[in-house]
Amino acid sequence: MQRALKNKKGTISDYPVILVMIFGGAFTLLVAAMLITNLKTGFSTAGLDVTAFTDLEAVWTTFDYSIAFLIIGFMGATVLGAAYIDTSPVFFVFSLLLLGVTLLVSAQISNVFAAAATTAELSAAAGNFPIALWIMANIPVILLSGAVLTTIVLYAKLRSPL
Repeated sequence: MQRALKNKKGTISDYPVILVMIFGGAFTLLVAAMLITNLKTGFSTAGLDVTAFTDLEAVWTTFDYSIAFLIIGFMGATVLGAAYIDTSPVFFVFSLLLLGVTLLVSAQISNVFAAAATTAELSAAAGNFPIALWIMANIPVILLSGAVLTTIVLYAKLRSPL
């Protein structure tokens, strides 16, 4: 296990994984917020205590900030990990192709998330997560900026050992 983690380096191929993880996290937050709100309404109409749900709704902001923290952390780790790779310039073309595909997919995922967040069921829950909505609306630009930084670190560094 330590050997697998020790040899993990950051490359452009990490960005599709980051995209899927951020989309999954943001979508899970929306669905969880919708379910919590519906459960609170059901418990309230049944005359049951809803203080636990009220306390949970008070920390939605923390979950919203967690999406921003995750994307900054994932991209930062990828850029830092890229500093430890000696990469041949031959792979630059493949990196650009993968980046292009990732950006096309991220634009579609951004559109899917926007369509899901504006549905009648999820629109009320989406109002609780403005940072996650902004990140998902701008995910192609965010990934492009991270990939440019990673590419600079991978291919423009001096050939000196770290």
